[in-house]
Amino acid sequence: MGVEDVVVLNGYTAVKDALVDRSDLFASRAQIYLADALLGFGKDIVTARWGAEFKQRKRFATAALKNLGMKVGTGSIEEKIAEEASCLRNRVRQK
Repeated sequence: MGVEDVVVLNGYTAVKDALVDRSDLFASRAQIYLADALLGFGKDIVTARWGAEFKQRKRFATAALKNLGMKVGTGSIEEKIAEEASCLRNRVRQK
């Protein structure tokens, strides 16, 4: 597609072979040059390539969010986030 090489998988066997048997080869995201330039060339979670460094960043981010109260079910901060978003929306509307 454009200047990028693309692999097209057709059929159950080919998809299973790529995504299950050889998942490490097909796990990474496509490179998005604009996002890389804006976000620091893979030094974040969004544009990072699959590998040990990505897994470490994901583990850290998940642990940090859990420590800040981001969990599912009772005790989650979803209601607080919705309330803050509503206040922000109202402030923007006033301006």
